[in-house]
Amino acid sequence: MPDCKGVDGTPCPEVVRHRYIWAWGDEGFCCDGHRGALETRAGQLNRGLQFAPLYTAPTLSGPHPLGELPPSILELESLKSDVRKREKKSTELEREREISTEKTRGLELRVTELTKQLNDSSLMPELERETQIEKIRGLELRVLELTKQSQEVSPPPPTPRDREVIEGAEPAKKKK
Repeated sequence: MPDCKGVDGTPCPEVVRHRYIWAWGDEGFCCDGHRGALETRAGQLNRGLQFAPLYTAPTLSGPHPLGELPPSILELESLKSDVRKREKKSTELEREREISTEKTRGLELRVTELTKQLNDSSLMPELERETQIEKIRGLELRVLELTKQSQEVSPPPPTPRDREVIEGAEPAKKKK
């Protein structure tokens, strides 16, 4: 990675962000802070100075010219990938929840039906009635289990940061 030499040629610890070239052909690299100083110097000398950013958006045509991408682009790609994975998992969990809900409805109908049969059949022998009660209790337990499972698989709502990434917005800059 090239170094920023500032206006007077002393090394600068800041991250190099720009490449510049003077009208007479001298060129170099500078950080954001020294860009302004160089532009001022060009104005004082009444000479042309052109700047080009070192980092551009990645293209499909090949690797980045400097071999690495700035952290903000890498972070954005990582977040987009994470959002896609979460969306896929959310879709899977939603399908599981729908299946569990359908099973729960079916079991609830069966419980209602068996309860009605139990109440309507006063002539039912005592042993058969106890068997039906056990079936109803088992079905009720199963309904409770499926209800609990469907509540556990519901995906969390997307956060505002997830929405920013989905819409392609740059994530907020971190404070140093």
